[in-house]
Amino acid sequence: WVAAGYSEEFTRKYLRAALASYENPNYVPDLRVAGNGLTEAMLTIYRDAAGNASAMPADALSRVMDSSMQQLLRDPTKTTLTLLISSYAAMIGYDLGGDGGGGGGPVPGGATPSDDDGSGGAPWWLLLAILLPASLVLLGLALMVVYLVRNKRKHRNLWGRVLPPHPGPDTSLLVASIVGVAELRGLLSGNALDASLSVLAAVLRPVLARHGGYVDGGESLGAALGSGDRPFVLAFYSLKDALLFSMDAQAALLAAPWPNELLALPAAAPRYVRMAAQPPRAAALDDDIFDVGPDGRPTRESPDGGSGAGGAGSNNPLSGLLQQRVGTDQSPVIPALTAVPLGEAWTFAEACRHVWSPDDADGESHVLVSRGLAIAVGIHTGLAAEQFEMSGTRLGAAEYMGSGVATARTVAHAAAAGQVLMGEDTYKRLPLERLWDKHLVLHTGEYLMPGSDAPTGLYCALSRALEGRLRLLPQVDCGDGGCAPGGGARSGRLPFQRSATDDAAAPGGGVGGVGGDALSRHSSVLRSSNSGMLASTSGRAAGGVGGSVGRLRRDPVPLDCGVFGAPVGHVTIAFMNVVGVSTLLSWDANVAQPALKLFQAVVSERLRAHGGYLIEAVDGLCLASFRAPSDAVVWALECNKAMLEQEWSEALLAHELCEELVVASAGGDGGVVNKVVFRGLRLKTGVDCGQ
Repeated sequence: WVAAGYSEEFTRKYLRAALASYENPNYVPDLRVAGNGLTEAMLTIYRDAAGNASAMPADALSRVMDSSMQQLLRDPTKTTLTLLISSYAAMIGYDLGGDGGGGGGPVPGGATPSDDDGSGGAPWWLLLAILLPASLVLLGLALMVVYLVRNKRKHRNLWGRVLPPHPGPDTSLLVASIVGVAELRGLLSGNALDASLSVLAAVLRPVLARHGGYVDGGESLGAALGSGDRPFVLAFYSLKDALLFSMDAQAALLAAPWPNELLALPAAAPRYVRMAAQPPRAAALDDDIFDVGPDGRPTRESPDGGSGAGGAGSNNPLSGLLQQRVGTDQSPVIPALTAVPLGEAWTFAEACRHVWSPDDADGESHVLVSRGLAIAVGIHTGLAAEQFEMSGTRLGAAEYMGSGVATARTVAHAAAAGQVLMGEDTYKRLPLERLWDKHLVLHTGEYLMPGSDAPTGLYCALSRALEGRLRLLPQVDCGDGGCAPGGGARSGRLPFQRSATDDAAAPGGGVGGVGGDALSRHSSVLRSSNSGMLASTSGRAAGGVGGSVGRLRRDPVPLDCGVFGAPVGHVTIAFMNVVGVSTLLSWDANVAQPALKLFQAVVSERLRAHGGYLIEAVDGLCLASFRAPSDAVVWALECNKAMLEQEWSEALLAHELCEELVVASAGGDGGVVNKVVFRGLRLKTGVDCGQ
């Protein structure tokens, strides 16, 4: 290298850079050369060679290509050699620096790297002056596209405001009302009430924006709240958004900076509950799922031993599954379901009262469940075209009206403070399997809605973080006799059913006068399927559940306590079905269907009379649970007897599966007594008990 005219200093520096690159195990050379001039020139050489490949020997063709390449490299009018040297130096990480000039540099003949890009000879500063503004413009356009796409995905306009949801099956309407605001107006100063409403709007505003909610009429949230006397309507693009807004809003209100004057009132003061200590649940549950011994028979050993179903040496295949689903820290557990002592049966309401008890602010391990203003929420999903109208006074604003808003408002009126309710149709749209770890959905009972004699189920959504609110729900204070209408209060009403005088504030209690630990308004996944099963009782409930019901027909009338009347712990399960139901339906559905509806009404009425809880009801089938085996047996016997007394159609009684069967037996005076043992639908019932 030195003999060829290069300096020793340059040579050593170059060799160090080259060897450092080549010996690096992660070295990946970039074979690309900046600029298109060299690329086009080399492509021309190879195209010419390819065109002459058939007419020239290989060695001659190679010499021609080599000569053309040398001419390209040595052409003084081009910067090909400089470009190659610069690209090569960059590839091996060698800094040309001041080595580009004279005989000591890497460029033979004294050539030096120029200030052009190797293709057109343009100065670098000129290219920078052109490319930099163009790059900034392109970057701005890209950011604008991203912004517009993001806004469209989140249903927002160019200024970031939420666009009104249009009619569709997923559009959800949410109606919320501030509970007890009329009573608070008489207890608070005007400034304190206005400040409380301002805090409410400030807390809900970011939650609403996060879930893409739209205020009816395009108003601001503060304007929609107004003086707090009227419910406000929100619209969402999906039920998921409406539900998550409700859950986040309830949690945010607990931490809101409410005025001290508001928090000094008993109705708005912080309220805490404390969870009772829980027994070890896996062993208690598995105690009734016995191990299988060597002879194939179940064994019952103490769960404290090493070989019980919950012990370390268990060979019960169900034990692991049970521990995964109930009683481990890795899956959500409702504490009330694990609080019942082994062998006992409580209602779910009793279990909630046992697990969650009121506590004061100084207690240990307590949970805050109520503080400041509370809202009651009703949700309805599905919006028809006639229930939506673009506003003629405000550009881009929309108003919601009709049965959708009315349904959501009615459901909201059935909700207690801090409660989120939805109807049967809305409940069916919930992705329940994805809610279980964060939210509960509880069937709060069957209700008679205004203008309808057909009962409908209402469902309560509750965040798992606020599970202590179960203790304050009004259904938890219902009677323990199966929560039958009129069974929990002498007035003939359910304990949480309001009368016209219940709207007054109770001293020291919650706004709305429910009193005790109940919230201030009447009202995975626990539910019952009572829908369609209360036809025989709906008329009685509407007209005869106390004298106050006639005044309440503008409001939802509760018929039962829903899941809160369901037995938990050691329960009795009864499975009842109609004999030959598939044969009857295929024979004549027009005759069989009315008979099956009558069957459902009769067994439902008897079920409620004996404190049973309806789990499932389909054509000719009824699955129910009871607290005691005797209740289930008596219920089944009474249902069998009731089938003999119903007014079946003549066509049904002519079928061999439903015809009347009379048995003659000897009487006490020596005569013959005829007794009807079957008439109409025949029933079969299986009963079993378990933990």
